[in-house]
Amino acid sequence: MTVSAGRQDVAALLAEGRGALARGAWAAGRAAFGSAVALGAGVDGLEGLGVAARYLLDADAAFAAHQDGYRMAREAGDVDAAARFAVQMRYDAYAFRGPAEAVGWVERAAMLVEGRPPTAATAFVPFVRAYMALLAQHDPERARAGAAEASAVARAVGAIDVEM
Repeated sequence: MTVSAGRQDVAALLAEGRGALARGAWAAGRAAFGSAVALGAGVDGLEGLGVAARYLLDADAAFAAHQDGYRMAREAGDVDAAARFAVQMRYDAYAFRGPAEAVGWVERAAMLVEGRPPTAATAFVPFVRAYMALLAQHDPERARAGAAEASAVARAVGAIDVEM
């Protein structure tokens, strides 16, 4: 296989995995992302693999994929990707380990994006803080304020998924 063919295969597998996640076909998504990661997909493949594993209720695989992606992003100096992985770890922690660890990952994401220009990653921080304020701390006022902040940042950077 040539390098160009390998890149095309990875791109096709990532697209297949994203499509599977969008349909709720978690096992198909896991298979596609797993194959992409095996071919060197890096952070994009690891993020999708972890999400698919989470929805298949495989905590170990979700954490492993997201932790590997977090480390890879940090080593590459990709702060936005590292913050996205911290947000994913928040979802994993909330689902499988509890709110205390989840809040810790939210604050890790916040630390990573603090003082940086707005991006989709910076919009996720107030969003997940709002989410945790509502679900874990039962504080609808803080949740409403965080949601408004997240929506404004998301709108400013064109992150429609976060805004919605």
